[in-house]
Amino acid sequence: MKQYRSHKIVEAGKITAIEVDEDKTARIALDTGEVITTRSGWYHQQTSRIDGDALIGGYYVRYSDGYDSWSPAGVFEDGYTEHTPAT
Repeated sequence: MKQYRSHKIVEAGKITAIEVDEDKTARIALDTGEVITTRSGWYHQQTSRIDGDALIGGYYVRYSDGYDSWSPAGVFEDGYTEHTPAT
């Protein structure tokens, strides 16, 4: 397979806590102090691949097109560095 380098700018935060609601949305607390409410089914989509407890310490990631996902901390930290927009 070919190799690719990421050049995307994403919004992300390290997950410190998650609460899942009856409507299948989730509230995610980030290390920035922000709390994100996900779309319905986001938590269950992510936990179909891994144990729910493993989401803690990983990164909630939102791409420029609005797609949101989860990334393991090591993978995210190896692939991204903090970006400060020019003023």
